[in-house]
Amino acid sequence: YIGINATAVKSGLPSSEASRLLRKGLATVFSACRTSAGTEPLQPILVNAPTDRLALVEANAAQPAYAVDPDGNQLYRVGMSREQILETARSAARAYFIEAGFTADESGQRLIQAPDGAALLYQLHVLADAMDQPLTADCLKTATMLLAEIGIRLDVITVEDPLHFSELLQRGDIALWYGVRAMDVAEVFFAAYHSNEISKS
Repeated sequence: YIGINATAVKSGLPSSEASRLLRKGLATVFSACRTSAGTEPLQPILVNAPTDRLALVEANAAQPAYAVDPDGNQLYRVGMSREQILETARSAARAYFIEAGFTADESGQRLIQAPDGAALLYQLHVLADAMDQPLTADCLKTATMLLAEIGIRLDVITVEDPLHFSELLQRGDIALWYGVRAMDVAEVFFAAYHSNEISKS
């Protein structure tokens, strides 16, 4: 999963609508890259939280995660190619960022200025072991490229020591992170992944 620290990724106050739109823009990109990262013969099992792990044994009927634009319109349709999915996600994310207060250039395609509290550069921390997984590496590489096309730089920081990674999380020093979490069968994903639950993990 990819975590977003609401106190670090914000536009104005962390609880503001602009901050939520900023985080939705990032999540839209990550979700699309996750969805399109699977290549044969290795396909990911996608879980659209919040849901119950018992749903994994079913067809995962939950709606795709972060698959609407700022107006609430569905982004994707059945049969879209990887290129179409990524292009659609990029356009939607750009719209979210502009709604969050970012300024675009004259073409309206590239962001050139961030609002107060936000930035055009974010760092995502990931354990080295996770980066050895092809799906993880592909997802983060694609997200980095997609955000760069919008005007946001994403630096992926590899952390070798799991204890150090955990300490950074506990202190709230990480804005974005790629994490792994073991789940109990009946555990609700939203409660497990919510930032208030980090101290219990």
